[in-house]
Amino acid sequence: MLRTPKDTFHLKGHSTYLYELICTVPDRPGSIALITGLLGEEEINISDLEILRIREGEGGTIRLGFKTEREVERAFQVLCKADIAVKRRR
Repeated sequence: MLRTPKDTFHLKGHSTYLYELICTVPDRPGSIALITGLLGEEEINISDLEILRIREGEGGTIRLGFKTEREVERAFQVLCKADIAVKRRR
């Protein structure tokens, strides 16, 4: 049986419901580090991270999971302010 990332997260003893953001990043060194660094500076914890799509030369799509609505809202504001392409996942 195939498991989704949320199933795996639950099996590790974590909450099954995460608040999520989807980021589109350019194909260049440090793109993921920029996102995680910005959130780390604001002490926003990323509970789950998944690379959804990657194509060399085109960039990629990253899913970020957060435990609380407050964390996801703060993360959204920080990333928008830094001009990172981000949207809420419903």
